[in-house]
Amino acid sequence: MSSSPSRWYNNSDYSHDLGRTLSSEIGVLWNHYFQVLFGPYSYITWVISNQVRRKTIDLHFEPQRHYHTLVHIYELLDVLRLTKTEIGPTNPNAAATAKQKAELFFAAVFHDCVYDPKLTGGKNETLSNDHFAAFADLVGSNSVVPPSASSSVATVKEIILCTIKHTTESSNPTVKRFLNADINVLSKPLPCYESYAHMIRLEYIHVSRPDYLKGRVAVLESFLSRAELFFKIEGEDVSAKEKQARDNIKWEISLLKTKQVIPGEGKKIEKSVERAESERKLKILAILTICVGISYILARRRRI
Repeated sequence: MSSSPSRWYNNSDYSHDLGRTLSSEIGVLWNHYFQVLFGPYSYITWVISNQVRRKTIDLHFEPQRHYHTLVHIYELLDVLRLTKTEIGPTNPNAAATAKQKAELFFAAVFHDCVYDPKLTGGKNETLSNDHFAAFADLVGSNSVVPPSASSSVATVKEIILCTIKHTTESSNPTVKRFLNADINVLSKPLPCYESYAHMIRLEYIHVSRPDYLKGRVAVLESFLSRAELFFKIEGEDVSAKEKQARDNIKWEISLLKTKQVIPGEGKKIEKSVERAESERKLKILAILTICVGISYILARRRRI
C-alpha cells in the first residue's frame, strides 16, 4: 500500500475495496511466511494453505467488525515490520529473524480470526487459537515439516492466548513484541485514538449505553492500574508510547465518567440506534396490520 495504515484509522472510511486490497497483500505475505515456518509447498500443503487462508481472511469481513478488521491486521504487520518491503534477510542472524517474523505473522492473522463481541471470558481468543492449531495440525499431518516448526507453532499459540488478558510472564521477546504491537493503537495521536474508541463502541452497540459506560471504564481503569502498558524489550524505547497511551486512556475515562460521553458518539451511532428502533416499530406495525387484515377477513366470512 502506498499510504500509511495510520491514515486508515478513521475506519468509517473503511471500504470493501480496501479490504480486498489488503486481502491480496496479506495473501502474498502468507505464502512467504508459510514456507518459512512449514517448509516448501507440496501440492497438498498448497491446497490446505490456500483454503485456510481464504477462510481466515474472509472472517475479517464479518458485519459485527468495525475495529477488528483487516485494517487492524495490516496495522499490526506494519508495526511489526512484516509487510512486503520488510521480507528478506535484514541482519546476519537472518534465519532466526525469519522464524520469528513467521511466528509474528501467523499470530497477527489468527489472533482475532474469531471475533464475536457477545462472547466473553476469552472465548474468542480460545476459538481463534483452536483455528490456528487445527491449521498447523493439518499441515503437519500432510507433510514433513522442519524440526523448528513445532516450537514456532507453540509460540504462535502462546501469543494468541496471551491476548486474552494482554499480559505474560514469558521471557520470550517475540511474545512481548506482539503484545506491544497489538495495543499500539492506544498510543496513537488523540484523533486516531478517538476513532478507535468509536469503533469499539460500534462493535458493542448491542450493549446498552449505561452498561457500556460502566464496562468500558472498568476495562480502561484496569489498563491504567498496570505498572507498565508496554513491555520493555531490548533495543526498543517504549517510554513515549507509554505516556501517550496513558494520556489517551485518561482522556477517555474522563469523557465516560465525568461527562457521560462516548468518544465519537454522535450521528453515526445515533443513526444506527434510530434505524434499529425504526425497524422495530415498522415490524410491529406490519404485524398489527396483518392481524387487523386477518380479523377483517374472518369477520366477513362469518357474515357470509
